[in-house]
Amino acid sequence: MKWKTSIIWTLSFIVMFAKSLEASAEIRDVRSMAEVYSSIPQGAIVVFDLDNTILEAKQTLGTDQFFTFLVQKAEEAGVRGQEAKDLALLQATGIQPIAPVRLVEESTLGFVRTLQEKNVIVFGLTARPAAWAEGTLRQLASLRVDFSKTAPRIPKETIGVHGELKYQGGVIFLKPGFDKGVTLVNFLTASHQKPKKIVFIDDKHHNVESVDKALNAVGIENIAFRYGAADERVRNFDSQLANFEYNYFLIHKVFLTDEQARALLAKKD
Repeated sequence: MKWKTSIIWTLSFIVMFAKSLEASAEIRDVRSMAEVYSSIPQGAIVVFDLDNTILEAKQTLGTDQFFTFLVQKAEEAGVRGQEAKDLALLQATGIQPIAPVRLVEESTLGFVRTLQEKNVIVFGLTARPAAWAEGTLRQLASLRVDFSKTAPRIPKETIGVHGELKYQGGVIFLKPGFDKGVTLVNFLTASHQKPKKIVFIDDKHHNVESVDKALNAVGIENIAFRYGAADERVRNFDSQLANFEYNYFLIHKVFLTDEQARALLAKKD
């Protein structure tokens, strides 16, 4: 009977432990950074996605949804899986990391700076490849966003292998298609971080779920925010406008504003 009692107590402990981990994790859907700021617990590390979270292209060309459009075009041509993403990356490399950008919300700059002034550990995690790092950091600088101020320090700028991952300027760059959750856990280990809690903000459901799952697996409390301030612009993506701006850029090496592109399209009609 003693062994039965022992098994019962062990199973009870496992269930209680699992429930405690479950209770420590939370996914929330928010429409503004103000909702995130009011929910950050003391001692948390805050991790931001970039595209459609911190920044977005000023015009249709160079947006994150334009990259998705390129992937869809590759798939329509018969290219599948990671190969479709690789082809889209090749096409977007000379565009997305140099496109004029703006903050998704003007208040985000003050939010990031307030956290840094309080010495909160803050860094970025983006599905932009390592080759885009320099251009992306220039885009962030144009918005006066500097993640390096309170970001973790690690001995080497590059983490991972084969150039698929890079850590520079307080931002982790990883190739689209890689798992953000696994990457974040590996980075926390590499940078010797032992956070009480992680706050993660990203516009894509699958990234939020990936991070939540990976942190739960190693017992790190977290709040994962699915951030939707750019949702309407993503829904209203205009493929005709995207094609026109893309072809114009290939010929003239100029980023048209959406207003300029629409005016030129109207003249053609």
